[in-house]
Amino acid sequence: MHRDPWVGSSLGSYLIESRIARGGMSYVYLAKDQRLGRRVALKILDYELSEDPRFRHRFVKESETAAQLEHPNIIPIYEAGQAEDVLYIAMRYVRGGDLGTLLRKENHLSSGRALSLLAQAAQGLDAAHSQGLVHRDVKPANILIDYASGYEHVYLSDFGVTKRVGSSTGVTQTGQFVGTVDYMAPEQIEGEELDGRADVYSLGCVLFECLTGHAPFEYDHPAAILDAHRHKPPPSVRAFLPDAPEALDKVLAKGMAKNRMERYATCGDLVAAARGALGLPPAPEPTVGQPATSPTVVQAPAKPAPTVIDGAGGGDAGTIPREPATETPAHAAATEVPASPRAGEATATAMAPGGRGRDRGGRGGRRWGLRPAAGGPCYRTSHLRAVPAVRLAGRGGLVPGRHPDRLHPAAERQGSRRLRDERRRHR
Repeated sequence: MHRDPWVGSSLGSYLIESRIARGGMSYVYLAKDQRLGRRVALKILDYELSEDPRFRHRFVKESETAAQLEHPNIIPIYEAGQAEDVLYIAMRYVRGGDLGTLLRKENHLSSGRALSLLAQAAQGLDAAHSQGLVHRDVKPANILIDYASGYEHVYLSDFGVTKRVGSSTGVTQTGQFVGTVDYMAPEQIEGEELDGRADVYSLGCVLFECLTGHAPFEYDHPAAILDAHRHKPPPSVRAFLPDAPEALDKVLAKGMAKNRMERYATCGDLVAAARGALGLPPAPEPTVGQPATSPTVVQAPAKPAPTVIDGAGGGDAGTIPREPATETPAHAAATEVPASPRAGEATATAMAPGGRGRDRGGRGGRRWGLRPAAGGPCYRTSHLRAVPAVRLAGRGGLVPGRHPDRLHPAAERQGSRRLRDERRRHR
């Protein structure tokens, strides 16, 4: 078996471990970023094509286009560069594979699963369309599925043939079609100006294949497939699935209409209509971020314990009792905050009544920029050292101190005044 020369070698800071796939103009490898210690999918332009300035331009354009699109259903680009006269793009490595691999394994999908996957793909496509971009190569192999989050999360990939809305270059300068013949819109075949409805047509073809296990037009010669996209109506889903509702055929007929003016305006509209035809509930709201994860809660060190000044109990003046957790004022409640750059440190905000973040112990706390903390001694993130703070019972303020048992002078003065005032009121 022929061994890939890239496997086991390095390109820039990436150590290439294995080959994942091969595309029309590039290879995709699993590689390890030796700087950050993470695995990435590394796309490398074919060496023979790298000498052609047109392919180099197209490859560079892919990285620029994909980097513009920030959406949870579009594959994130980590880096694009050149090393040893070789162009590469480093992107997120998706362990689950792609929709094409899934269809080869299972032949076809249930309607609910198919529309769940394509609803996510539709969100990514509509996001690209909103920025004036047309993918032009929507197909199962470019719909990646990640299972790491506990469910099937879809990423769109391969923006190498993306064009701005209004571009009419459906054919390359060498006379080759840009796209995949099984899913290509008629106007793309004819070299007309394109908009997002070309991707609607392609997504309709993918939906047909997900439900039936067959591409809409299956012929031995690519020219016959291209002719069918231009002139023949889409086949009926019920020819493969007799129990499918007639309304589903109408949805696909509209999504794959030869005249783009007769198609759905967006990919999301196509998926929503298909769900309605099958009697499925509406898809969830569009994703606005990565799958939710538990927030990071930074805990302060367990020791030393916070010092609390409390004169309301009428106890001995030399006694400093611990403040009960249940007595913390509502406006000083602990909040969850991002992880601190230094292990074992907590950051928190001293919130006075009315919501303004200020320290009740004088200017020192404000100058040091304390922010809330979740119980225990509170620390400020500092590039020099951690500065502990203590809570004043019944007030919710935090004051900086050099040690929990030794207060900042301003805090001592304020605490003494409060203790004196409390004793006077109880006389």
